[in-house]
Amino acid sequence: MTLSKTILDFLNNNAKRDIKSQLSKDDNLFNTEALDSFSIIDLASKLEEEYDIKIPDADVEPINFQTIDAIENYIRTRKGQWFM
Repeated sequence: MTLSKTILDFLNNNAKRDIKSQLSKDDNLFNTEALDSFSIIDLASKLEEEYDIKIPDADVEPINFQTIDAIENYIRTRKGQWFM
């Protein structure tokens, strides 16, 4: 599963409102209500599990999870590799 698909699946299953329509990689996930202060923690846990990484509590902040692109960049940095 690609990183984008993992993120989109999580958002579609956990968003406060129906976001079944495609989000672009640069949509603000907080403004679209796809993420909030509670679901960001759940997403971080999912990403840790899925990609075998540790996300420090200090990194669980909106700037790192604001867009799908930002999340992908953050995970790439933590893993030290590029995802397709």
